[in-house]
Order: sequence, then structure tokens, then C-alpha cells
Amino acid sequence: MYKGQEVWTKLGADTLRKMVNATPGGKYLNVATGTIDLGEVYTTLISSAEKMELKSETIKRYEEKFQIFIFIAIILLFIEFITSEKVREVKVE
Repeated sequence: MYKGQEVWTKLGADTLRKMVNATPGGKYLNVATGTIDLGEVYTTLISSAEKMELKSETIKRYEEKFQIFIFIAIILLFIEFITSEKVREVKVE
């Protein structure tokens, strides 16, 4: 119901087919007419989706090791701070 009126729509199969063709891996199932075995449809779609997932799971991960260099830099800065000579300015009056 929309604003108190009953709404009637039509299936836009051509538009849906265009959307499916534009979508990678999309499937259009015309279930508006006839009977369809949903168990077979689910099995087919799930098995093809699992194959696609296995193909897309290969990624490269790099291990970051910059922490070693930061640690060395902090130690060197600390050593410099401890061993540096402080120059004092003496005022002559």
C-alpha cells in the first residue's frame, strides 16, 4: 500500500538481465514461471562461489621489521644524551 492505494508492479526481466550481465559472477534465475528446485540452485551457486573464493584468497603479506631500527636509534640517542658534554657559558662581570 502506498498512500492508501494498492500498488501493482511488473517484472522487468530485461533490466534484471542487464544488471546481471554487468555484474561479475551474477546469476539471473527466472523463478516467476514454473517450478524450480531450490536445493539444486543453492548447491550450484554455493559450489561455484567456493571456487571463486579459493582463487581470490592468495595475498602477499609482508612482515614489518622497522621496530629493530627504531629501538637501535633510541638506544643511540640515549647513549649520546648520557655521554655528551654540556657546555656552560660563564658570564664575566
